[in-house]
Amino acid sequence: MIAQIPFARLKPYTRHPYGLIIPHVLTEKILGEKLTSLGVTVHRPYRVVGMKPYSNDAKLADVTFEDGQVITAKYIIAADGARSTIRTISGINFMDPTSGNNSAALAQLAQADITFDDENVDGFVTRGIMCPENFFVCASLPFTFNECLATDRENRKRKDFQNKSVNPSIVHIKDIIWYSRFRTDSAVADTFFTRLPTGDSTDTQGAAILLVGDAVRIHSSAGGQGMSLGLRDAIFLGEALTKHMSAAETGPLSGADAILASFVAERRSRYRIHEAHARHCWN
Repeated sequence: MIAQIPFARLKPYTRHPYGLIIPHVLTEKILGEKLTSLGVTVHRPYRVVGMKPYSNDAKLADVTFEDGQVITAKYIIAADGARSTIRTISGINFMDPTSGNNSAALAQLAQADITFDDENVDGFVTRGIMCPENFFVCASLPFTFNECLATDRENRKRKDFQNKSVNPSIVHIKDIIWYSRFRTDSAVADTFFTRLPTGDSTDTQGAAILLVGDAVRIHSSAGGQGMSLGLRDAIFLGEALTKHMSAAETGPLSGADAILASFVAERRSRYRIHEAHARHCWN
């Protein structure tokens, strides 16, 4: 079945009879430029390969990166994705939030921001092809977005996506700006906040470990929920950490940690809402 979404039919009901779509990579670019304007430098890519208590102060932790660099910190915020090294070292389990099984109707999903070599293919229309066990959807974006973001590094991924996801006899991909293939299963961490075990016989509390983004939960990408939840994690965690630092300076650590526990409870409730919505979308 060939599907088309005619937004123009909504004119009698809204002043905005159209769809608005923006690629994740452009959102990241805009946020990066804003951070730069505020004097903040984002270092990437940095892959964590190890974490342990700091030898001179068990309340801190040494985080080791792939290039050998080591950073000592009091707070560790794990934003290192579904295969989070920090979550694994911390001993936090990662599983389906309801039954432990994947209930999504689709087992795998491939997403990409692409351009075609035939300009006639592009148009501000959402098109799709659907069948009982699969579907393909193409939603157009302004061409300037793709021209701005295309890189030679990403073009090397063109062959894989075109051969596996698009019939090259019908349409040819010119540039791939961003591409990812992933499973649409669901998972959530047992806890979003813990402290790194110190391994000694005292009651010393180790560095605070907090999980955000895909390190703490995975679900379908319908509606850009993954990025939206990750950004919300960052916003609310910033406020929680500010309160925690202040409380830890003037009162017992247990009282301060209650602030982070409250943050975790709120985020977990939000994840459950989004998880229920995601399952409804895919089933």
